[in-house]
Amino acid sequence: MNTLREKQKRFADEYIRCGNANEAARLADYKQPHVQGARLLANVSVKAYIDKQLAKMDAKRVMDATEAMQLLTSIARGEIEETIYIPTQDGVAEIKKKSDINQRKSALDSLLKRYPKNEDLDRQLTQARIDKIEQDIKTSEKGSASGVTIIVNNDLED
Repeated sequence: MNTLREKQKRFADEYIRCGNANEAARLADYKQPHVQGARLLANVSVKAYIDKQLAKMDAKRVMDATEAMQLLTSIARGEIEETIYIPTQDGVAEIKKKSDINQRKSALDSLLKRYPKNEDLDRQLTQARIDKIEQDIKTSEKGSASGVTIIVNNDLED
């Protein structure tokens, strides 16, 4: 991409600001803004510069995943304060309030959905529960028969 001359850059910046080629050309001090505005918009380098600047602006406007995770974390930790306005006899009272437990829990749930579960830990815990139940069964079989039947379906075994 060719570099823009200062006047072309000024035109492009004004065009981004106002959205009107004639006005942008006039503000960039072109002598025939009604002709040169359209011609500048057809210039590949000017168009590329405008597109690049607009893409940068869009990137700043849209929250990325990291920023969303940081915001959810701040809410879950109760770090963010919310401003509440309450009408009073003297006017309006402004109160700062931290996230309540339901908001924090909701943020925490949203965060945890984005992290993969530790399947090995889940398997180990399930296996430990099965082993305990099987041990309890063996212990109860050695003792008195109480007429209780326990069925263990171990889906973890291959």
